[in-house]
Amino acid sequence: ADGIVVGRTMGTAALGSYRFAINLASAPAEKIATLIMRVTSPLFANVQSDIAMVRRYFLIFTDSLALTVCPLMFGLAAVAPDFAVVALGPRWAAVATPLRWLAIYVALRTMNTLMTQVLTSLRQTSFTMWMSLLTAAVMAPTFFIASRWGPGAVAASWLVMAPLTIGLPAIRLLRSIRLSFKEYCRVLGPSLVGSAVMVAIILMLRGYLPGTAPAALRLALQVAAGGATYAGILLIFYRQRVFRYFQFFRQLWRNRSRDRAAASPSA
Repeated sequence: ADGIVVGRTMGTAALGSYRFAINLASAPAEKIATLIMRVTSPLFANVQSDIAMVRRYFLIFTDSLALTVCPLMFGLAAVAPDFAVVALGPRWAAVATPLRWLAIYVALRTMNTLMTQVLTSLRQTSFTMWMSLLTAAVMAPTFFIASRWGPGAVAASWLVMAPLTIGLPAIRLLRSIRLSFKEYCRVLGPSLVGSAVMVAIILMLRGYLPGTAPAALRLALQVAAGGATYAGILLIFYRQRVFRYFQFFRQLWRNRSRDRAAASPSA
């Protein structure tokens, strides 16, 4: 619906920029989410009757997903102006504004995807269906109103309406698995703290970089500084948590590979 509104109210040029922004913002997070969802789908189906186990695995996957998606998306939002020029060329510089808003929203949407999957495993598909209908109903007029201020405003409207479209499923899930909002935020702490410091360093560095420098050089320096900052925050303050999740997923992958080998017919 957002693309239709942009195309009809602003023309094909604005629609092209908006489409590029959507693709650039969605592709990396979707690939990461797909890898994790392949593991979580059968796992939550097996423990759906045990709320304590559902809650435990939900927190584990929330933390691991946030540790990868949040820095990627928030970092993309921070380097959007140079990234758009390097990836698409100078004439597509207008992509930067919607890309910035969409990257932030995609981080939230990816977390919501995990929530929806857990709700589905808990057999609350009717709620997820009604949420899909509600989202379609409220977002269409929101896009139309926002179109008065350009593609960036249309992209930002996803964030404006996120308390409704993402907040309601979050509340429903937290209540269903008896998880407090405080504990949920505590799990997100490392990724949010690391991402916030990373973005601050990137923005500070950009202020010192000369505007005449090549966009590719500016982008490379910002990515290197941001990546080093985020990795440093995790290794200094959250090292044990990171290594614990690494061991967990490695063991989970080994078990899955072993089960596949056992299920396959012998030669």
